[in-house]
Amino acid sequence: MPKQPFLFLVLLAPYMACAQVSSGTVIILNFTKDKLIVAADSRGRYGKGNRPPDDSQCKIVAFGHKTVFATMGTATYHKSTTTFDPVVSWTNWEIAQSAFRASQTKGAQAHVAEVASTWASMLSDHWRTLNTWHPDVVRERAEAGNGILTAGFFAEASGRTIYTQTIAIRFINGIFPIDASVGEFDSCWTCGQKSGERICALGTVTVPAQLCSQSSPIFLPARKSGQATKLDDAEDFTIWLGNISAACDLTGGIGGDIDALDLGNDGSIRWLAKKNNCPENQE
Repeated sequence: MPKQPFLFLVLLAPYMACAQVSSGTVIILNFTKDKLIVAADSRGRYGKGNRPPDDSQCKIVAFGHKTVFATMGTATYHKSTTTFDPVVSWTNWEIAQSAFRASQTKGAQAHVAEVASTWASMLSDHWRTLNTWHPDVVRERAEAGNGILTAGFFAEASGRTIYTQTIAIRFINGIFPIDASVGEFDSCWTCGQKSGERICALGTVTVPAQLCSQSSPIFLPARKSGQATKLDDAEDFTIWLGNISAACDLTGGIGGDIDALDLGNDGSIRWLAKKNNCPENQE
């Protein structure tokens, strides 16, 4: 798989008001000294038409108490129930679960890379089938994602180090239109944090980019009255970035509850916020 820098997190002008975002899905990655905090919105849309958005999607899942998966772009495909549709339904996290179960590689760095590669291979097959039977759907999703149909972020900790892998499924005009490519974080932000810590984002990154371009980002607490899970400042800030991204979205592409978890550099996983319909941990 070719390695391409498809995640460009561009620093914009200082944050003055809600940004004019043009597409949906936001995943916030907060790399602190001793953990990675992952937050994501819950919204999925069904393309053109008047069908309301689905705010129940699970974009963050943990596997085997060791591997964290997050996804952006088209996270699910539901086959038609009213007309003949030879394409099977899928969800990105269930395919990630299959990839996790299939992996036999030892060592966190190699393991997370293998799981990501297997996930991309399995998912690419689904998209190729979808492109055979419903090419209009694939092209519409590719247009919405500037060529990227979907992407997955994988993380695993070992020896006080967190290893990550990001991989995207792309639509490319040609004989083999569906391709997978490994991505790199070319630019993240310190976002007013301590030295060595940074905020990164996937999907719609306009709001985090504007906020984090300031030396002292504006911060309003994300915690709600009566919230069961006690959050530290870094966790609070990560969830707030997801919420403010949804609040400033003019397209309706970002929305629903923000799910979030911690991946400690000791390998521990702790959920900070999770919808009831989403799995806590999958073996």
